[in-house]
Parts: sequence; structure tokens; C-alpha cells
Amino acid sequence: MLTFIITVLLLLNLIFIIFLRKHKNKTVAVLDVTAVLDSRIIDFIKTNLFDEYILPSFIQKEVERIKGNNKLINKLISNKKVTTVKKDYKKLTDYKFKLLKYAKDNELIIITDDFEINRMSVIRALNFVNLNDLYNSLKPIILPGHTISILISKEGKERNQAIGLLDDGTTVVVEDARKFIGKELPVRITSIMHTSNSKMIFAKI
Repeated sequence: MLTFIITVLLLLNLIFIIFLRKHKNKTVAVLDVTAVLDSRIIDFIKTNLFDEYILPSFIQKEVERIKGNNKLINKLISNKKVTTVKKDYKKLTDYKFKLLKYAKDNELIIITDDFEINRMSVIRALNFVNLNDLYNSLKPIILPGHTISILISKEGKERNQAIGLLDDGTTVVVEDARKFIGKELPVRITSIMHTSNSKMIFAKI
């Protein structure tokens, strides 16, 4: 139930963001530590959903503490849309509370992967975008009969079967594809088998 509520809130936030883009000259977001550490953040910035992304100094320090270097920060701030800001709240020890205060004081939308940040943002009536929820909601729905392109990576258990993987790690078993290992092929989904915590897709060339 809580996951459903969070998903609904995410969609409402996106609608709010679109509204802002139509009625405001500039939309600005602030990056959380988990967003900076997310390998998808560069692609997300390129979507032009926001005009500017703020990277406060207290977030930079936490990222550097976790990574042990500032290479990730340097790569991020090389993007013209990312602006670094020297800011700290010395009375607050946890960077999460600093982030929430900074977002509230400056009326910014938080970009995060952190469920706790999501929950605290809801309590404080702050707007946020959770990258995981966003990407999951945008995943294409795969159904029997659909055609997808997949890299055949290894042999399957049965004769002439081969295995490929979707971007999310889902296994795709392709019939009569063993001779195509190492190649990318279009395949047609024939069936999908669900287990308690995963799924397996079967396909034909």
C-alpha cells in the first residue's frame, strides 16, 4: 500500500513539474547523494526536465566521503546545467536534514533514490523525483507476441538454446539461438514465466 502511495505521489510530482515548466521561466532541482551516485543521473540531466541542478557543498562532501575521491563530482559539474553552491547548516549533523531544509528554504525539487528522503519529503510537503520509481514506471511492458532486440550472451540448458539479458537483468531464453552467441538479434516473445521474486522470458528468433 505504501509503495502504491509513493508511486501516486511521484506521478503527481511529475504533473506538478510539467505545470511549473508551463508557468515559470526556470525550473530548478537539488541533487541528493544517492542521485549523484546513480549512474543514470547524467542521462537524466540530459532529458531537460529541469533547467538547473543544484549541488550543495554538504552533498559534495558526503559523496566524496563515500567514494573516497572527487572524480564523480568533477564529471557531474562539467555539465553546464549543474551549479555548485557553498552551503552548510552546522547545527544539523545529518546531510539528509540539511538537504530537506535547503530544498524547503529555496523551494527546490529534490532528485533522489533514497526512500527515507521520499518519506520525509512527503511529511514536509516537499516535491521530489525518485529516479528508481521514475525509471521503473517508464520501463516498456513486454508481452507475448512483442519483438525485442537482445544480445545473445551464453548457452542455455537445453539443446540449441541460448540466453540473453534485459537491461534490468531479466533472463531471456531464446530457442535455436546457440549459434548466434555474441550477436544481437531481434526475437519474438513466446511466453513469460513468473516466480515469487523474478520472471523468465522465452522467445524465438
